[in-house]
Amino acid sequence: MSTEWGAPLLFVDTETTGLVPGRHVVWEIAWVMATVEDNKLVCHNDYTFHGQIRLSHRQAMEADTQALDIGKFNERYDPDFALSPVGVSQILVRHCAAWKEKLALPWLVANNPTFDHNMIVTSLFGGFPDFGESWWHHQMINIVDQGAMKLGWKPPYRSWDVGAALGQPIDQETAHSAWVDTEWNIRVFAATHDLTIAHAPTADQIRRRYPQPGETWTCMYQGKLQRREILEATPGRVRARIFDITHGKGYGKGRRDGQPWEQWFELRYVLDHWTPPEGVNRFTSASNPDDVVTAPRKEMWRQM
Repeated sequence: MSTEWGAPLLFVDTETTGLVPGRHVVWEIAWVMATVEDNKLVCHNDYTFHGQIRLSHRQAMEADTQALDIGKFNERYDPDFALSPVGVSQILVRHCAAWKEKLALPWLVANNPTFDHNMIVTSLFGGFPDFGESWWHHQMINIVDQGAMKLGWKPPYRSWDVGAALGQPIDQETAHSAWVDTEWNIRVFAATHDLTIAHAPTADQIRRRYPQPGETWTCMYQGKLQRREILEATPGRVRARIFDITHGKGYGKGRRDGQPWEQWFELRYVLDHWTPPEGVNRFTSASNPDDVVTAPRKEMWRQM
């Protein structure tokens, strides 16, 4: 692949439970892979993601309530569709690995890339400081500093002021959403480098993709690998015909005759976004519902 810049750009933003990597974690993340071609910033929508991440009880208790308020956690967090951190890391690695093979290691681009890098590595990759660098370049691009240099500004300056001076204000009512901030990062970067944006993904394009009747998905549920043929689907719940793949036959509670069974179940988190990957889509239901943050617990944090 030939591009004007010799590496892809990974625009990313995170919302977190606080500011201390290792203690606080990412609860929402969005990213867009892009390249610069013919004086255009080309967004590659097959390598775009937005989702919220499931929190454990400990992570919830250690959350900074001010940080949660800034990200509008209590208004926006949806425990029924919070993603597995392992699932999100798999998607991110798959996207970065594809572009590493096509072109080069992606460069991480963000409002505060060092913070986002550290939070992603500790939250999604087990805290190994060099793991992320296997998938994106160790040097990172700070869009605010680059924008301030273009304007001739010297510190101190605020990120939103830099964006506004470049003709890219942000709606402060919707700011501090991972997707809104990622889209703003793209606009500020393009304005700084005098690029036009091509194929910018919209909120509609990155909405969660629910299973559809007629599809077959595989999942790991309570330690068993299952194939699920979707019969009916609503946001949050699906009815499926279930086959147990682990044992080579279908069975359920009280069903030991080797036959598949049908049931409704809650869809707790999705491992792939709206574009079906090659092969079989995958999703899983939470094997431990008590580990999923619920609305009463969120209200409890506010009162602490």
